[in-house]
Amino acid sequence: MRVVLLGEYRAERLIAPLRAAGAEVVVLGGPDLGPWFGDDVRVGRLPAEPTDDAVAALLRHWSPDLAVPNVRSPGQEQHLPVYSRLRGPGLPVHPPVFADLATDKVAFHRTAVERGWPVPRGVVCETPADLLATPLRLPTVVKEARSESYAGRHFVTDRDDLAVLSADLRYPLLAQEAVTGEEYAVELLTTPDGTTTWPVASLGALDPDCAPGGRVRASPVDFPAEDALAALVADVVAFGRPHGPWQLDLAVTGDGALVVFELNARFGGVSNMSWLATGADPHAVHVDAVLGRPLPTPGAHRAAVELPVPNGVVLPPPPPGAELHAFVAGPTNPTPDLTGFYRAVVAVDPDHADETRTWVAGLALDLTTPTAVLAGLDRGLRAL
Repeated sequence: MRVVLLGEYRAERLIAPLRAAGAEVVVLGGPDLGPWFGDDVRVGRLPAEPTDDAVAALLRHWSPDLAVPNVRSPGQEQHLPVYSRLRGPGLPVHPPVFADLATDKVAFHRTAVERGWPVPRGVVCETPADLLATPLRLPTVVKEARSESYAGRHFVTDRDDLAVLSADLRYPLLAQEAVTGEEYAVELLTTPDGTTTWPVASLGALDPDCAPGGRVRASPVDFPAEDALAALVADVVAFGRPHGPWQLDLAVTGDGALVVFELNARFGGVSNMSWLATGADPHAVHVDAVLGRPLPTPGAHRAAVELPVPNGVVLPPPPPGAELHAFVAGPTNPTPDLTGFYRAVVAVDPDHADETRTWVAGLALDLTTPTAVLAGLDRGLRAL
């Protein structure tokens, strides 16, 4: 059986279970894969422009038994609508309506308003004049429709800045009032047999530019809007019929209201915490799904905390009973090269919490504080 991974995002975590199942694996991605996976894994390039014809020709060339979308962001999410149009028995992928929700922020906002999904107050702008005339309160988050992470979005606090910005944007776009509160993320995998949901992770308090990258994150956490989230997930599944991994970026405001920022048709950074807190790596579970195997019901048995660490800095080994993973930059994880820091995840069971607290308190951290890491650790432990 030949399995082609359409995208290199954390591909090593899919390759191992695929090869254990006897598959020949081909990874198609960016230009820097080379011999990264070893001589027994073939690699190739995705097309620079993800057109239907280019992707169809690529699939004919490799003739896979299974082609599995495995996109990274930024740079590959806009392949998803193409994959969805080419879907078939050998290409398990989200249908076009769901791919559109995940890759077009204007489409998602319009659908959310129609379906009653809780989203920030927003306006779709077709021209610079529409943006300048928006009645939204400042600060405002401006998102180009087809933008991906780290590009095409702007946090605006001044109308003069908005006027300067408006001329250089791609339209249509979505302008939304900035939300205050705490940000969360949840990762899911849906197949015809149902939806697997990992524990909700906290991304911390929303900062002024609504960017979670530099905050300490924790999983699991006691989520204050579980019923609203369950209803939202059920309606998204009923409407979009997802088939594969997806993610919701959420917030809970000071009055306890759930707000949805975005829907992504892929796993993201939270999958590292999901893996270490539950023992069920979302990427490996994705392999089980495409191979038709039963899916788990992941439950957290350890508290996992993810913290930013400057590139090149090595944290000391954790104490016994704790596990530390450093998710550094590489061909399958380019984000640290964009941000200047990688994400380290420490996971611990309740019986070894004290030793881990002492270890955290002694860390020399440049991008955060031991206090923030300890608070996330204790929050995760309380939610077990």
